Amino acid sequence: MNNASTAPKGLLLTFEGLDGCGKTTQSQRCAEALTPRLQAEGRPLLVTRNPGGTVLGKALREILLHSTDPIAAKAELLLYIADRAQHWETEIAPVLAQGGVVVCDRFQDSTLAYQSFGRGLDYDWILALHQQAVTSVAYPALAYTQRTYYFAAPLDDLRARLMARGTPDRLEREAEAFHQRVADGFSAQAKREPHRVVTLDALQSIEALHAQVMADVMALLPESPAVCSPSM
Repeated sequence: MNNASTAPKGLLLTFEGLDGCGKTTQSQRCAEALTPRLQAEGRPLLVTRNPGGTVLGKALREILLHSTDPIAAKAELLLYIADRAQHWETEIAPVLAQGGVVVCDRFQDSTLAYQSFGRGLDYDWILALHQQAVTSVAYPALAYTQRTYYFAAPLDDLRARLMARGTPDRLEREAEAFHQRVADGFSAQAKREPHRVVTLDALQSIEALHAQVMADVMALLPESPAVCSPSM
């Protein structure tokens, strides 16, 4: 078994974009493709989403996406941050600490795009709250690599996809101007952190997108020392 000194660094893969961009499909396909290798190496894999990756998160997700009462912008943000803090401390950080891989549908870029660009809340305040939420008490010096895949497409194309999906949730029902601001936020994040965020054309086929994601993921994923080192 790996110990703390030989375990590979954890890898956090986050999938981002407007609703209808295909990020959920791509996150699931990525996880399926990684499963055999990680099982062979004895490394954990967490497939999750934000919000909703914990019991608390599921309750918060229901409020955030389906509440019929108005939610103030700051209250909405803090609910998302509460979800992330619980998610990180109880689910994500332990897997990364073991050198595992986390595949997460939405993470900090969604918070910045929706709550800062979309709602108009202060960007630096949101970023500071996020950074506090992903500071683990149990793993204060946690080292990991993060890669984000942003699936970009014209707003009209994505809205057409949503129309075909059925009843929209609370955020999906927001005005087109709101969603355009959110799209601008995702693009701004990608330009701000090009070393972390990979922008992909969401209008490509599922197979083409999956191939591009996996080529990048495999380049990031080092062999486990327990597997690539000769037995003694």
